[in-house]
This record gives sequence, C-alpha cells and structure tokens, in this order.
Amino acid sequence: MKVETKNILVTGGAGFIGSQVAIALQDKYDVTVLDNFYWNEKLMRKNLKGFEGNIIKADLRDYNFDKLKNKPDAIVHKKLIRNLQRPNVIIHGVAITDTTVKDSKLIIDVNFRAFKKILDYAEKNGVDVVYASSASVYGNRKVPMKESQKPQLLSFYAESKWLMDRLVLDKIKNSKIKIVGLRYFNVYGPGEGHKGKMASMILQLYKQMKQKKRPRIFHDGNQTRDFVYIKDVVNATILAMDTKRSGIYNVGSGKSISFNKVIQVLNKNMGTSYKPEYIMNNPYTHFQESTLADLSLAKRFLKYEPNYSIERGIMEYVKILEGENGK
Repeated sequence: MKVETKNILVTGGAGFIGSQVAIALQDKYDVTVLDNFYWNEKLMRKNLKGFEGNIIKADLRDYNFDKLKNKPDAIVHKKLIRNLQRPNVIIHGVAITDTTVKDSKLIIDVNFRAFKKILDYAEKNGVDVVYASSASVYGNRKVPMKESQKPQLLSFYAESKWLMDRLVLDKIKNSKIKIVGLRYFNVYGPGEGHKGKMASMILQLYKQMKQKKRPRIFHDGNQTRDFVYIKDVVNATILAMDTKRSGIYNVGSGKSISFNKVIQVLNKNMGTSYKPEYIMNNPYTHFQESTLADLSLAKRFLKYEPNYSIERGIMEYVKILEGENGK
C-alpha cells in the first residue's frame, strides 16, 4: 500500500546503496532514480533489477530540477509508471567515491557543488534531504569516532564530504526543511560489484580467494574496520527519512574487525584455508588505520540498531556471491 503524500527522488540511485534504498522504498512510495550510470552501466542497471519506478539518466550537475513537475523527457525505463512529481524527499547519494582521485576540482564539483544545488532547490521548495556523508572525514582520529570530533581529511574525497557536512551544520540552525547526513562507515554487500577497485575489501578479498590466490592485505593485517552490511545501511537511510530531527549521524555496525579476522570468516564460509599475503608498503597516504562508529546519536535520534554481525553479513554475502558465480 503506497503512502500518498511522499514522492522520493534518489540521486545516485543506480549505485550500491542508492539502488537498494530505491527498491526498498518503492512499495510504499513513488520513487524516481536519477543517475548518470558513470561506473559501469551494465552492472548498475543490474542493480535496479526489480525496480519499477522512474529512471532518469542524467548528470546531476546539469539537471534542471524544474523538470520534476512536468511530463518527463529523460526517462530510460521500459515502463513509465507515472509522470514525475516534485519530490517531498531527496535521498542524495551522487558522489565520486574513489579516494585516490587527484583531480580536486572534479571531486569538489561533483560531490560538493552538486549537493549545494540540491540544498538550494530543497530549501526553495520545502523538500527534506537525506544525504550520504562518510566516515572518511575522521581520518585517523581516535576510536570510537564521534560526530563531534574534529575532522582529519586525508583525501580530496574526505574534504568534499566535510564541505558538505559543514554546509549542513551551518544551514540546519535556521533551515525550515529537515536535512540529515549519514556518515557511512565501511559498507559491504551485494550490489557493489560495479565499483571495481573501490568496492569493499571484503569483496576484493573474496575475489582473490575465489581465484585460488592468497588474499593480499597491508602490513600485518591487524588494521581494523567498522564493516557495516548493506541491509543495515538501507535501514538506517529509511529511518533517517522518517526522523524529525536534522543532524549528522554515524552509520556503522558499532564493531571493529581486523582484516585478518575478515579472511578467517571468508575461509569459513568459502570452505577454504588461505593464509594472508602481507604487503608492507602502503602506497596510499589516505589509509585509515582503524574505523569504529560511535552509534549513540544514531540510536537515540534515528532509532537505528544494526542487525548484522560480521559473521552474519559475510555468510549471507558469500551465499549470494557463490550463487552468482555458480558454485
């Protein structure tokens, strides 16, 4: 049964998180996806299998939001359910997420300026916004990481996300719309294959082991990450849409797991016994030694509770991957 009062626009809606949010919402709301299908169009369209809403293929930087109240002319979907309507909520996920990209102008343009364009539109038209921030803004600050911590920006990507957060923190003091930022930690799960080298380490290690290679990790493998399963992230995003309080919140599992432990869990679920191959020279200056989300604010204001341990998440993920690969 659909809720009549909500039309939702998901930008970056063919991506890893956006596509699953769009599919999860479509039974209750009218959902439109906007994406330029930059990464890998074939795989990104696969992400939208089962999605029955509107799909706009467009670059957000060039898109005229006024089209949303007119008959659509940029639809690339087999079945147009209805004319596009002005959204009540925008869930914004468009971003260059590659932390190794050195073109700062491009990253700021796509990640920050396009977001500012959305906020300007949203404030003018009374549209609530939920957007993807990132735990990358914490850098190598102490764990558990709290939203109030001073940022440490180790990449242009992290800088762009902090610019977004800072803009929001300035706006929510007086804004009449609701703006919620979600600092996603290390998200993994089905639907990330199109991201290539920027997919989670869990998927990258799985692929190496599937090719009968020893999984390669930096240093001694004791670096830790707050790996959060995609289903928990989707749930947090939907909760953020329904909360009444603007703010920026961590979204993680609340647990920190070493890369060595990830390999152990993968071995268990794949029926293998590969030993890690340690790489001593880390080529990236933006490498975080440890991430761990303090979830106090998310639990209090979003009512968010992660349901997936690393063991449960990897078990489910491997079953899906093995099914796709024809175990």
